[in-house]
Amino acid sequence: MGFVPDKDTAVAIAYAVAVPIYGKKEMDGEMPFRAEMENGVWTILGTMHCQSCVGETLVMQIDKNFGKILFLTHTQ
Repeated sequence: MGFVPDKDTAVAIAYAVAVPIYGKKEMDGEMPFRAEMENGVWTILGTMHCQSCVGETLVMQIDKNFGKILFLTHTQ
């Protein structure tokens, strides 16, 4: 089953890790986060809320089995 068994857990981890780095206001503005799992890795993406927005969104990958952060950036 792993330490990160579902989307809700993956999103909670991503939020908890990203807030101290990028700020609560920034992360709240990118909600809802989307999470998909492929080959044992969760990919969590922030949401850009407008077509003409210029800015960045969260991209994080978390290992499902061990909960290890494999990748983290804040990009377009």
